[in-house]
Amino acid sequence: MIVKLKDIQFHSDIIVKKAKLELLSGNLTALIGESGSGKSTIIDSIIFENEFLESFMYQDKDYAKATKEEQQAFIFEHMGIVHQQPEFLKDLTIKLHIEMIKELYGIKEDEEIQNWISSLELKALLEKYPDQLSGGEQIRCAILLAMIHKPDILILDEPTSSLDEYHRDQVIQALKEYADQGNIVLYSTHDSHLIEKSDVVYEIRNQELHQIKDNSKKESKINETQHVTKKHLEGINYYFRKMKKHQKLYHRIMAMLTIFCIGFSALSFEFNNIAYSVQTQQMNDVASNELLVYKGVDRQGFVEYDFGGSNDLISDDELSKIKQLSHVTDVEWRYDIDLSTQMLFPVTDKRFSSYDYKAEPFILLEDGKELKKVDYTGSLSVVTLCSYLNNKDYDSDIEMKFQDDGVYLSKDFAQRFGINIKDLKDKKLSFSLAVAVNDAYGKTWTYSKEEDTIYLHYPNIKMIKVTLPIAGVLKNSNMGVTNNSQDVIYMNRDIIEKYINQYKDDTERTIYGMDTEYKKYYINDCPDDEKDKVVHIVKESPWKPTGYSVMVDNIGNMGEVIHSINELGLDVESGYANYGAIRQNTKDMQIAIRISAIIILIIVFFMYTVMKYNNRKSEQEIDKYFKNIGFHEKEIKHMKRKRYIGESFFVAIIAMIVYTLFMFLLNVLHIGYTVYSVKMVVIILCLSLIFEAIIPMVIELKK
Repeated sequence: MIVKLKDIQFHSDIIVKKAKLELLSGNLTALIGESGSGKSTIIDSIIFENEFLESFMYQDKDYAKATKEEQQAFIFEHMGIVHQQPEFLKDLTIKLHIEMIKELYGIKEDEEIQNWISSLELKALLEKYPDQLSGGEQIRCAILLAMIHKPDILILDEPTSSLDEYHRDQVIQALKEYADQGNIVLYSTHDSHLIEKSDVVYEIRNQELHQIKDNSKKESKINETQHVTKKHLEGINYYFRKMKKHQKLYHRIMAMLTIFCIGFSALSFEFNNIAYSVQTQQMNDVASNELLVYKGVDRQGFVEYDFGGSNDLISDDELSKIKQLSHVTDVEWRYDIDLSTQMLFPVTDKRFSSYDYKAEPFILLEDGKELKKVDYTGSLSVVTLCSYLNNKDYDSDIEMKFQDDGVYLSKDFAQRFGINIKDLKDKKLSFSLAVAVNDAYGKTWTYSKEEDTIYLHYPNIKMIKVTLPIAGVLKNSNMGVTNNSQDVIYMNRDIIEKYINQYKDDTERTIYGMDTEYKKYYINDCPDDEKDKVVHIVKESPWKPTGYSVMVDNIGNMGEVIHSINELGLDVESGYANYGAIRQNTKDMQIAIRISAIIILIIVFFMYTVMKYNNRKSEQEIDKYFKNIGFHEKEIKHMKRKRYIGESFFVAIIAMIVYTLFMFLLNVLHIGYTVYSVKMVVIILCLSLIFEAIIPMVIELKK
């Protein structure tokens, strides 16, 4: 191999005049000279790193005239290069460097490689990363890596400068053996011992290159190693992934944050895009289409349904209008009563004003015998009885169903018996049922927001002892409509109706109470001389229900029906009475999530861009490493693009998993409902490509 050099000059200063080197296979050739004399520049010229190369004749071809791509291909096929500061991929161990080079060159397991590892004493260094090695260890590892593919030409810059005497001799012996195999070995050096062992020595002196030693042997036959011309890149992504795993902690944190943001952003754009149709279907599956309609009473600014029966009566005309509304399929009266208070007894009953009244306990029976008893205590002050309809499906509200007939208990109330709720099967409940006998208007009162006195409508009741089988236990305290009470018993309305018909009193009368406790009162007629002493006037009349269950054909029409009922001057309660608000809240949440996601995405975008920009030095080191082993610029760019796109797809897959977890969590918490769609996949892919491919490639252009 013959190399001719032009004048090496920087600005107007000539460093080395035109020169010629003849490099013979089988010989150790040294290039010596003072520091700064131009040794490294000549080495760089020979490996096509500068413009001072005039000709490079090898096997009858002048590679100085070749294209950059051809020169890099020549390096890959024929050269092994070790710089004074060796090139490594800092996030790969030495062992992975070896495996990657073998992969690139298609090299199978080679005994000679193992011999070099032993002779250079590198076995203990294989699992280390380059930054964990000393300068001398890096040099020895770099020499090994340069020889793995058995190049014809081995070029080294100061190969023994960082070595102690022992390791220096090891390296010299390895280089000598390598040259003896028919290879060209050229190195620059200051090492007198290496110079002494060299066959040919060129010295730069007075800006000229002189051959001062020529003990060259007859040129050996060039080694007959089958040179690889095709780069085997199929497995290169494996090593890039290994590099990714070794990156610094902040890189990993940033990567995880990016994946999180991509998944969250996709969720924000997709969240509830089909909310109305899907949410309607979901609510149809799990919710009740029953509305509780009543006429509210202003109680200090609050209007609500009283499960004790104190709301005003709905007129026949109002009831008829409800039945005529669109989407209303059925209207049924309901019965809700407080089982624990003496205030529901007629004012003529001494128990009404008795402070000593105590309601009867609830007795759990098994085969007619008392099993458990629950008394009214501080924690159990109110038990509400409500009606349920015989022909309505309540499966979504029932946790355990034991039989078709009987009473259903709220979960809280069932647990008061102190046994596993499963064991309530085949048991009966004995309790005092409050049966409405007639209505009483005015026996109790409340105040409006303006502190005006409002007299209330309440039923008069008769307590009768009933014993009914336990039909089941509810999930909460709802059975069709929302019930805010904890301790609730639901009873078949048809059975309640039989008792009401049995004990009803259709007599209309007026009771004049002369004191707040009704110890003295007059019925219908109050003496004239007593009229100015009347404290309360109670009007009793036949009983009428205060609440109605209104069935709607579809959950999606709930909002419309509720609005129409409100237009009639009536009030509504339901588990989904605020259906329109739920839809609006979902929409508001979607907007809030989108804004949050965009803000977070912008912040992460800038942080990620800055991180990638600061990481450009590492990317440049990767470029230099692959260039050093014979990759040209286009190949490096192509390889890195494939790497970036591969990482983008990997990030997209992880982001999809993150998105799925988001979706699952939201569904479990009933915050929203989302599904997979093409749009969501496109968003994740686009964001992943932006973060993992486009940003790095744009930064590559700025280098």
